Amino acid sequence: MQAAIDTATVSIAPPPLVSETAVAAAVRITEIPELAPQARAAAIAVAAKPMISEAAIDAVLAVAKPMINETAIDAALAVAKPLIDPQAVAAASAIDKAVQEADALPTIEGVEVSRIKQGITLRIQDHLLFDSADATLTDEGRDVIQRLVAMLDELEGTISVEGHSDSRSINTPRFPSNWELSSMRATSILRYLSEAGIDASRMRAIGYADTQPIASNDTVAGRAANRRVEVIIHETR
Repeated sequence: MQAAIDTATVSIAPPPLVSETAVAAAVRITEIPELAPQARAAAIAVAAKPMISEAAIDAVLAVAKPMINETAIDAALAVAKPLIDPQAVAAASAIDKAVQEADALPTIEGVEVSRIKQGITLRIQDHLLFDSADATLTDEGRDVIQRLVAMLDELEGTISVEGHSDSRSINTPRFPSNWELSSMRATSILRYLSEAGIDASRMRAIGYADTQPIASNDTVAGRAANRRVEVIIHETR
């Protein structure tokens, strides 16, 4: 009997088992828009992992059927025990962590909040903050930035306020180019945050002009997406 059990245990190699919790986490993480393609592929791979195969279940029944006792139960458990792939476990753990972190991000009206490698990005489209070709915060813009204060005050780490423009040129006495416009917009937000109580020594203002687009400048929608301000919190680990 023991030889048969040993044979069944060795010859049956069910596919790696990922817990239902990890599978659920993997399914959820694939729905996050900003997830990197590599991470999404890993999540899909984990989510697709089968549970114990029918062959393994049949083997369990075959071993346990003749004699239902502790020995048979132990044999059944030995056959059914999943062969945990360390890479699958690591992937599932990373997915679970990512889901928890994504769930923990706040919702701020008018602000796109996302987690990046360096920390957290708060992205705001320019029309919510400024009039066209201007760097003075509108009343609505001040309200939007005020919504960031509590979060920035709670989190530790340095803060980068980064202005971005589309590729259309500007040439006014105040803003000879998009470099000046994007820099002044970032500075206006930094100044507001400082006046609202955020430690100025934590912050820096940067103007990138049109050098870091997130969409094509060949379309109206793309240019609108590129005209933005990003507040990046470089979290202390």
